[in-house]
Amino acid sequence: MSGSNINYMTLTFDQQINDLVAFEKQLNKRTWKKEKNIAAWVVLLGIVAFIIYSELQRAYFDWGTPLVVLFLLGVAFLFIRRMGNSGKRGVQKLIDKNPNMIGTKTVVVYEHYLTYTSKQGTYDHPVSSFIKIENTKNHIFVFNGKVSAIVIPKRSFTDESQINDFISWA
Repeated sequence: MSGSNINYMTLTFDQQINDLVAFEKQLNKRTWKKEKNIAAWVVLLGIVAFIIYSELQRAYFDWGTPLVVLFLLGVAFLFIRRMGNSGKRGVQKLIDKNPNMIGTKTVVVYEHYLTYTSKQGTYDHPVSSFIKIENTKNHIFVFNGKVSAIVIPKRSFTDESQINDFISWA
């Protein structure tokens, strides 16, 4: 890389499955899965409204219909909840295919770029390639694409001031 080779900061950490699950959840906050949950609820509410409307058109009350509605609500709740918790299973499948996704990682921060090193190799990322930095409770996500980021757990920093220095650098 061109530019200064002054090392501003070196972070070494053990990338764990929970770090990748946190990244998956961060992506889901902004992507189609959230919309998919909303669509599932809209469809379910439409079915419930149709059943209630149909029941109101009848001359007598039938206890079977409310039980069917409760059953459908329960099934939908469990289905939507399962969709929301599928992150760890999905990440585990990716790790099974590519075990190098977890393990020791090193990020070295220079003036105009950072170097990311893992078992897969060493990659230089110029600051200009970062499209967004997201700072959460336990992680910093350095996005270099819409769905790709360098995941840096905050446990890899020595203190809060080092976290702030990193964010201001990026």
